[in-house]
Order: sequence, then structure tokens, then C-alpha cells
Amino acid sequence: MRREPKYTVTETLYERGGTALYRAIGTADHVRVILKVLEPGRTGPKALEHQRREFELGKSLHLSTVVRSLALETHEGMPALVLEDFGGEPLHRTFPGPVPVETFLELATRIAGAVADLHRDGLVHRDLKPENILVLPSTLEVKLADLGFATRLPREVQPSRPPELIEGSLPYLSPEQTGRMNRAVDARSDLYALGVTFFQLLTGRLPFDARDPLEWIHCHVARSPPSPSQLEPSVPEAVAAIVLKLLAKMAEDRYQTARGLQRDLERCRREWLARGAIAQFPLGARDVPDRLQLPQLLYGRATEVAALAGAFERVARTGASEVVLVSGYAGIGKSSLVRELQKTILPERGPFAAGKSDPHDCEVPYSTLVQAFRELVLDVIARGEEQVAEWRRRLEAALGPTAQLVVDVIPVLELVIGRQPPLPPLPPAEARDRFGTVFRRFIGAFARPGHPLTLALDDLQWMDAASLAVLEDLVTRPDSPRWLLVVGSFRDNEVGPSHRVRALLAARGGGANVSEILLGPLTVGDLTTLVADALHCRPEQAAPLAELVRAKTGANPFFAIQFLATLQEERLVEYDEQEERWRWDLEHIQARGFTDNVVELMVAKVRRLPAATQEALELVACLGTSASVDAVAAALDCPEAETDEALWGSLREGLLLRLGDTYRFLHDRVREAAYSLIDEAARPAMHLAVGRRLLARFPASVVEQRVFEVVNQLDRGLQLARDPAERETLRRLEVLAGDRARAAAAFSA
Repeated sequence: MRREPKYTVTETLYERGGTALYRAIGTADHVRVILKVLEPGRTGPKALEHQRREFELGKSLHLSTVVRSLALETHEGMPALVLEDFGGEPLHRTFPGPVPVETFLELATRIAGAVADLHRDGLVHRDLKPENILVLPSTLEVKLADLGFATRLPREVQPSRPPELIEGSLPYLSPEQTGRMNRAVDARSDLYALGVTFFQLLTGRLPFDARDPLEWIHCHVARSPPSPSQLEPSVPEAVAAIVLKLLAKMAEDRYQTARGLQRDLERCRREWLARGAIAQFPLGARDVPDRLQLPQLLYGRATEVAALAGAFERVARTGASEVVLVSGYAGIGKSSLVRELQKTILPERGPFAAGKSDPHDCEVPYSTLVQAFRELVLDVIARGEEQVAEWRRRLEAALGPTAQLVVDVIPVLELVIGRQPPLPPLPPAEARDRFGTVFRRFIGAFARPGHPLTLALDDLQWMDAASLAVLEDLVTRPDSPRWLLVVGSFRDNEVGPSHRVRALLAARGGGANVSEILLGPLTVGDLTTLVADALHCRPEQAAPLAELVRAKTGANPFFAIQFLATLQEERLVEYDEQEERWRWDLEHIQARGFTDNVVELMVAKVRRLPAATQEALELVACLGTSASVDAVAAALDCPEAETDEALWGSLREGLLLRLGDTYRFLHDRVREAAYSLIDEAARPAMHLAVGRRLLARFPASVVEQRVFEVVNQLDRGLQLARDPAERETLRRLEVLAGDRARAAAAFSA
């Protein structure tokens, strides 16, 4: 017998890309609902994951301003999310714009209030747009919908991805969501999306027009929008100024809270209703966040940023390759400085490849270079068959019959150029020369006239010997690629006179284009500005606290920011809701006797996490400063879908970051702190356990591809492996790793 359907569809709201939205009525209870139905064959696993997230978040929230999730069902055999139907229509259908000023102010105030409710509950929407803002036309009641991209993480680092893989809706995407801004995504990204939405309500059009994803990214990152009052003269200047503030490129220049935005809109509405006009007023006067938002700006480095940008422009203009080495103590801002350069290099100006060395991988040949170029190759693959074909031709022309040498080092390259014929073995010296020549050609394939390749390599003090040898060749050999900018950073206090990084600096004497940028502590003025920005007060008010921060941190930017965060966690810096400002007591802070050792401070922060989270973080620390989600899941011995949950405390506190399919410690010092909590005598057993889990969880083909990652863990606990069968397995893995290293001419490894 055929079962009666659970819901009767009464209206199709939209059907697009394998997702359909229907109005329906429950067959048994006659309750009106919205059905969001996915066609799995067209939407893929990501859409199912977003549907589950939307259900779980919508079920957990108890806000009158957010559409409630009722159930996860199936409709005609397809996954369906059942949502409440309060009669609302998508904003763009009911109010396509331009709308009258009075209507706009009523709607905008309600929308800002709904977003403020969501943020107060600890959620960032990440996909706000008119389609996801529902309005009941008769009362103008507003509810937010579609939490599929939402997150409870207060800050989330967005990796740089091909435009086609960016999550969210391109016309409404904040600059930091593009991954090109060296900025984390937080609640202020939603406020940028509101700026686009409000612009559309007032003018009937978007602030930018673009023809493809790359152009949308350029608009959000680099182009200034027109004022709404230019396009629609009836828009009051005060309202136009609010919208432009929301559309600021830097999150620090926008409204900092949706509640602060709501207060300014309410003021505009009162004035408009009272006299049909709105006087200009200081925006954001009551816009102080009640949670510490640590600045993501780069303080006191304008000269250094200009030096890096100048090097890029010289390479783009002349084609003569350059190397810039950035040195300084841990936490001084080397990585942040290099990432700042990425903001100015949009994809159309040239590719940007970044790799970070890890003390755990210093014996893995080419680990840093592989990391950088693997991401570039994956970018190529993500751009579609036409682009892949173009890159296949370019790489085949550059590598010829020796392409397998690079495939051995970067296996993902085989997805672009296909399987390659093996090469005959050579004596060590000749093999090393052959590999160096081929790898330089490979690098050169990504560098084109006018579009330099920027290769950013972090923590050279830990770089493996094979990668350093390639880097030396790039600096010193006459046949090195043109149109190449290499930016390397290192801790100068950890690089002795005999370290190979010193050879790079010495190459200047031989005429190589090598320059050095030495970063020191922040000046008193820059540190005071940082503290004032964090606490939303005037510099003169912040100066005494800034002096205490300087005394405790040596004006090291990373340590200063972590120290401020600790003061808030210890409630020594608190938000006063009555006075709407931050308060602190210097005597109380001084009396606490905080350490001036950054590792001790980070250890204290890790120790404040729940015990289960601490243990999970220690296991992640065994993998290094960053690790893939599948490796972390294996180390924690849990399903990949549950890794965020296992690490939630450290993710919420920002000690650990998730970038797509990778976890990364906020800083090397955080990883060092987590690793230091493992008793030294217990470390071999823990590494062996992690290695065994990687071996058990990874398919044989993955183990073969990532043999160095697996062996790296097993080697650290080798003396504890007594079982003959296990030792035989380890022996085979060691031989495989050795063969791989030899094939790549990394003979020391």
C-alpha cells in the first residue's frame, strides 16, 4: 500500500541548484510549514552537512527573531528540513526597492535587532542576504532564516580559496570572507552583509556589479561603493552614512555591534517621524562591544609593509626575482606582516603560495615547499576543466619527460598532468642537480611576465634541509625562474652563525637580490593605540594600562594581545553595561603578579580549558603546528564530524583555528604550551599511539602518499614497539620513506 505523504505542498517558493523551498501543510495536523528539500545527486555532501547544521542550530535557539527548525524528514524520498511558517516572505520579494525612507527605517531597525539577538546568542550567520531575511508584510515582523553557514566560533580564519569554492553569496560577502584580507571572520562580517542589503533596499540595486566570482572578490576587497544618496536623492545623508559605515572594507571601521547599529537607526527613525528630516550626528556613539574584540590591524609596520609591496612591484615591473627575509623574535609579527602583503596581491596580479615549517617536520624532505605548492595545485584543480587543461599544457611544457620527479614530491599534481613515466636512477650528485633543475622549472611555470609568483615561507629556522637547498638555488643560480618573489621569515635568535639561512643572507655579497627586514617591538605610541582600539577608549585613557602591558610583554604584539585577553578572562578588564564602556583597575592587575613569560602565559590559558579539551589539544600538538582534519580525527580516535566538538573549548578561545580542512594553532607558542603539558617521559608513547591511529585509519593508498607524516609519529615511539609484526610494518614504512626521499634527491633525509 502506498503511504499518504506527510506534507501537502501548497506553493513552490523557489527551485535552484538542487534545492527547493516549498510551503506545505501537515497532512495529519494541518500545521503550515516550510519544506527545504535537497536533491542529493545535485547538491552533494556539503549541502547535507549545511542542512544538518541549520536544523541543529535552529532547534537550539529560542529566539522570536529566528525561524525555528521543527524536524529533519524526507519528502518524496529526498532529505527535507521542516521549518516553521509564520507567513513571512523573503525581503527581496516583498520590498524589491527602492523603498520609502520611513519603511526602510522600520525594516532596517527590526533587521538589526534580529541580528543583534543572534549575535547575543553567540552565533554568526555568515550568509545574510534579502533571501534569508523573512518579513511578514502586514506587520513588518522580521525573522532570520537559513543558518546552514552559521557558526558559534567568535572568530574564524577564512583560508584563501579559488572564488568558486568560497562559501556564502558573493554579492553579499564581506572582504574578510574572501580569504584575501588577513582578517578573521567574526560578527562584523554579518554587518557588512547588512550594508549590502540596506543599500539594495534604499536604491533597488547592489553597491557593486560584477560578471564573475573573481570580479566580485575585487569589488569587495578593493572598490569603494557609491553613496546611496547619489543614486537615490531622497535618501537622507545620515542614513547613507550609516550604510557606508557598514560597507567599510576594514571590520574595525564598521559598526562593531548590531545593537549599536540598531540604536543609530532608532534615532534616525524617531527624527524622521517627528520632523521628516534627520540631522547629521556622530555614528556609533553607543556602539561599544560588550566582548573584547582584539584588533586585527597591523600596528606600527607601515614602513615594512611598504618595503614588501615595493619588492613585489619591482619584480612585476622588471622580472628580476627577489628574496626578502623577515626576521625577529617569536610573536613580533613576522607572519602577520607577510600575510598583509597577500591583501595587495589579488589573484589577477599573480599567485600567492604559502608554506610554514614545523619543528616536527624538519626531517621530512620538502615539507614546507610541498605545503605551499600543494595548495596552488589544488586551486588549479578547483577552477574547472578548461583551466586545468591550460595548466596541464603549461606544466607539461615546463617539465617535459621529467615531470614524475615533481609528482613524487607533490602527488596531487598527478590530478592535473596525469600519470608520468618513471625516470632512471642517477648517482647522488647528478640526481640532486636534476631534481633542482626540474623543480626550478616547476616553480617558474607559476610565474609569468607581469604576474609574479609570491612564495611566502614561514619559520625558516625549522625548514628541512632539502627545502633550504632549493631556496639557496633560487637565490644563487643564474637559471633560476624570473618573476618570482620569495618572502622568508625566521626567528633570528634561533638561527646561529652556521645555520643555512645565514647563507641566504650572505648571497647578497654575490650580487643576489636579497634584502632583510628586521622587526622589533612596538613603539609606546603604537602599543597605546592597540590598547585604546581594543578597549574603545581614547589613547590618553589607555596610556597607563598600555605602559603596564609594555612592562609585562616587552611590547611584543602577540604577547600583548594575549595578555589583554587574559585580563578579560580574569575579569580584571570588564565591560560596564550602565556606563557602556570598559573599566579596569591597575592596582588589582599589578597585584596579581602576572608572568612576563609568554609560554607560561599560554600554558595558563590552556590549563583553564576543560580537562577533556586539554587532552585533545595535547594530541593535536603531537601532530605539529597544523594538521589536516582526518589526521586530527585519527589522533583523537573520533569521527571527523566530531572533531570540532572534541576541540570546542580551544576553538572558542581562539587557541586553535580551523581553516577549511585544516586545524592550526593560533601561534607556535600556543602549540609549544600545549605540548609542554605532556610529561617528557610520556611523549614517546603518545606519539606511537598517534602513529598507530594514523596507520589504522588511513587507507593503504593514503599511507603511501603521506608516509612521512605517519613515520614521523612512529619514529618518536619506536623503542616502545616490541611486537615483531608491528616492527616489520614499521620497517617497510621506513624503507618506503627512504625510497621517497632518495627519489626526490633528498639524500640527507
